[in-house]
Amino acid sequence: MKIIETNVLLGGGAFLGQHAVTLQSTLRNVASQEINPRATAYFYLVIETILRAYPVDGGSLMLHGDVLQMFIRACASSHLGGVDSDPDRVTVLYLAALARVFLSDPRVMDTLLPVQLASGTFHREELVDLYLAKFQIAGNGAHGLLLQVGGVDFELQSNSLTFEAETRNFHRNYT
Repeated sequence: MKIIETNVLLGGGAFLGQHAVTLQSTLRNVASQEINPRATAYFYLVIETILRAYPVDGGSLMLHGDVLQMFIRACASSHLGGVDSDPDRVTVLYLAALARVFLSDPRVMDTLLPVQLASGTFHREELVDLYLAKFQIAGNGAHGLLLQVGGVDFELQSNSLTFEAETRNFHRNYT
């Protein structure tokens, strides 16, 4: 993973373009494996490097390589109480990567959601709930943050969330 991260940083957009298929295959293969949380953290460093350096192209690369689909399914499984769901710290990494992609190209959210699992359906509202639950677990509680993801404005203040969707307003207090 460190070799991929270094090549992405040093090779620039040319490396990303020339090796897109190989990157997609490698990322898909790693994402599809059951790896321990520590290994997932190393894997996430590559994901984060790609998304920071190439927010739109990196997100597209991961979308077309089915990596984002694996991330959102893992998040849905975690939210819906799947028996095989990942630990919270892994889910937080997936959520962070998805947030980066959603911020650079909000249309990706519409491509990925809703997710249908045997245990239920995972919509945008459940994604918001999962962000709140998991980021509080990870110790990244709200302290006056405003975030917009896919047409939804999130305003986080003192463990309170206000967000506005296209047609509805919600206010939920999380204490």
